[in-house]
Amino acid sequence: MALPMPMARATSWMSTPPSSSAPAPVVYFIYGGGWNRGERSDYQFVGRALAARGFVTVIADYRLVPEVRYPEFLEDNANGLRWVQDNIAQYGGDPNRVFSAGHSAGAYNAVMLALDPSFLREYGVTLSILGVAALSGPYDFYPFEYGEVRDAFGDAPNPQGTQPINLVTSNTPPMYLATGTTDPIVRMQNTERFAQKLKDSGIWVTTKYYNGFGHMEPVIAMGSMWRWRMPVLDDMVSFFQMFGAFPERRALCGRSAGAARAIAGIDCADGPDHPADGCHVPADPEIVRRWRIALAWSDEQSFAIFRRQPPCSGRDRQSHHPAATGVDGYSRTAARHGFA
Repeated sequence: MALPMPMARATSWMSTPPSSSAPAPVVYFIYGGGWNRGERSDYQFVGRALAARGFVTVIADYRLVPEVRYPEFLEDNANGLRWVQDNIAQYGGDPNRVFSAGHSAGAYNAVMLALDPSFLREYGVTLSILGVAALSGPYDFYPFEYGEVRDAFGDAPNPQGTQPINLVTSNTPPMYLATGTTDPIVRMQNTERFAQKLKDSGIWVTTKYYNGFGHMEPVIAMGSMWRWRMPVLDDMVSFFQMFGAFPERRALCGRSAGAARAIAGIDCADGPDHPADGCHVPADPEIVRRWRIALAWSDEQSFAIFRRQPPCSGRDRQSHHPAATGVDGYSRTAARHGFA
């Protein structure tokens, strides 16, 4: 449905979960297009994909180059989040469970709104962004080498201040960064460098590198026609679930990295990066071994949540709960994956 918003060109398209009774988590998705093209109607497939997983999804248009330059397109999206804050409850969304996401230039916009609080503050946005999912985004691209980038950012009085990699603080929310390894438009190094900056700053980051894919494929793969090519939708929803998208599912099924950490006895806030999922884990080999077992155990349970409907029921509900499986389920997973 199209929803009016108080700015030129800024209307939104929203998709809601079918037959939802309780308030649902919200994803504010920002499309890309080099900051000079794109429109919400082209990304309805993203809204439908996320709605099918239980999210109220909002996709807003925003002003583009040459009508505006940096930072106006960020301000438009901050205004869009203010609309979410004021109105989303009327459409079945929970304003206390809001996530942002984007692709390409939209990934930049989503990340910047999470990094620089001045944009949200200017529009009176007080809601918390619980996590950001960014696909194929540019996060470290100064000096401005390409024409469309100079058109968008060339007049910025502080070019370094336009770069996400320079704005990470201890208040930065968790991030999921994904990219194709052969992206010729926004190089994979953007994700690698930004992820390292987040890790060095103690911020949770989940990284996914989709081997052999380019720039558009990760977002297209969220649609049903391409979903078999790579698990972008599953990975994104799993990330959102880690940070509270569906607390009732976590209670029933025990699906979260938190559950894995609890079973393994690991504090994820310490130590170097674990390559499997981008989480920080201690370097002690025994703890790393237990972490891998717990991740495998947790991932096995996630299959029931995200790929079957209902997530769990009847006898399966009991077997998927960490309190029910406990050490026995953990040990069976260890043996099955060769970690025992």
